[in-house]
Amino acid sequence: MEKTLAPASEGALSLAREPLLAPDVWHEPMVQFAKASGLSLSLYNDRRERVIGPIPGQGFGSMLLKEGFFTEGEGREHEEALVARALETGAMAEADFQGMLSLYAFPLIDNTRVVGIVTAGWAFRSFPNPSECARMARRMGLPENIFWLAARETAPIGGDKLNAFLSMLKTWNGAVLSQLLNVRQAQETSRLKDQFLAIASHELRTPLTSILLRTEVMRRAKSP
Repeated sequence: MEKTLAPASEGALSLAREPLLAPDVWHEPMVQFAKASGLSLSLYNDRRERVIGPIPGQGFGSMLLKEGFFTEGEGREHEEALVARALETGAMAEADFQGMLSLYAFPLIDNTRVVGIVTAGWAFRSFPNPSECARMARRMGLPENIFWLAARETAPIGGDKLNAFLSMLKTWNGAVLSQLLNVRQAQETSRLKDQFLAIASHELRTPLTSILLRTEVMRRAKSP
């Protein structure tokens, strides 16, 4: 079963290596955004290794995580292929799974170098019907009844709402990366890492809280 890595865990730190992917800075903002938007998130390094996540954003994402969908098989292959494309192009990549579940990959860029990828999605764009869910569950090797129960109890995320969430996520990623760049610059002038990670975490609260509130309001609003 795939489990979300805890912030600043030894395993996550060894995977990250890249200071700009510091799990103790990325983890909490990702949890907050996933909860507010309903999108499931993961953070990858430039070797296509998952550093944080998957962090499920809603009931359907939690079901996929619990059933091990992200650990092996088509789910893992689909996400890793999208990550590889974003790493290669340095641009956002998009590829729906089975034509029904949205998934996006956002590159994190330091100057011209892609240092990591944030993936977001695994959400329906519209309410699926029972036959579509049964077909997809069989294809994914998941129990049909569990799949259908999670799908019908989870609100879809599509249209303008999805576009707004993706735009907010791009801004969110930029804010976190900007703070980490400031930390790195401070480290290069021999200041203490822990002190500046604390400052970065504190300074992130103001801009990210604003985005978080907008995201939660939009999610709760009824789709047109």
